[in-house]
Amino acid sequence: MTISPFESETGLASFNQYYPRGSYEINGRVANDFNGGYHTLASLYASTGNTNRVTDSFERIRESGQDDYFTGSLFNNYNHIMGILYQFGHGDEVQTVVRWLGNNYASNVPLTIYRNAVIRAGYMSQFSRGNIDRNIFRAYSGYFFPNLNLARRDVFDALADEYEQLIMAVPDPNERNYLMAINMKRRAMYGHKYAFDRGMDPDIGRLEGYLDRALGYFRNIDSDFLAEPVSITTPYFGEGVRSREYRRRDLFIYPDYMEGWFSGTYHSDLFFNYIDKNNLFREFYRTSGELDM
Repeated sequence: MTISPFESETGLASFNQYYPRGSYEINGRVANDFNGGYHTLASLYASTGNTNRVTDSFERIRESGQDDYFTGSLFNNYNHIMGILYQFGHGDEVQTVVRWLGNNYASNVPLTIYRNAVIRAGYMSQFSRGNIDRNIFRAYSGYFFPNLNLARRDVFDALADEYEQLIMAVPDPNERNYLMAINMKRRAMYGHKYAFDRGMDPDIGRLEGYLDRALGYFRNIDSDFLAEPVSITTPYFGEGVRSREYRRRDLFIYPDYMEGWFSGTYHSDLFFNYIDKNNLFREFYRTSGELDM
């Protein structure tokens, strides 16, 4: 007997028995209706590459008014479903999901979708304890599914590669170079932290190669563009997040990495050592304000 609510009336009855509407599973700062059942279904269908059923599950979530699942900062959302597709070898099927997201939510353009997936695929060890005690955090509750940030690094690389292809289509050269510079730095910092936390020897040559490319893009950005402030998300008190404004230049020369959903402002000493090794102090830190970051 099938348990899928999309296959038969029997399946729908079985689903409603275990995941009735009006029953809620906490998911960070808000709760998922149907006890999170349609997120579970989307996850299972994603593992088989059945993106039509994935979008059917998304449609049920959308119809029930849970827009935060697609536009907010929940613990577990559509980005995790994208991760599962990549993890089980169905990366070629992701565009079906991307199209559905764009058709239903104007803010979900491909560039934003992949950026969010890359950020969540960074290694965030501080949330691993959320899988043991769902009430361990002060501001948020629920289990944090680590399938993205604990994924194989080839999954992270695949997401980052796709994101960079989208960046290269950005028409404004300053915006394009800035996004590439930040993501190359992001790849290096996430990679170093991932290895450090596991007691592995990081591939310094590869990571510094990312930083070399980041620096090349950075040097091709107009100074006026770098001086403009942008709003970013930073964590505070462990699991809280807030938006703050920084100059683009300051974000890049920050001696480590800062910016992104629950992404810690300290990951490793890789970038500082790179600055020192390549004598970049005078180029990066020209004023006392830049030294105070």
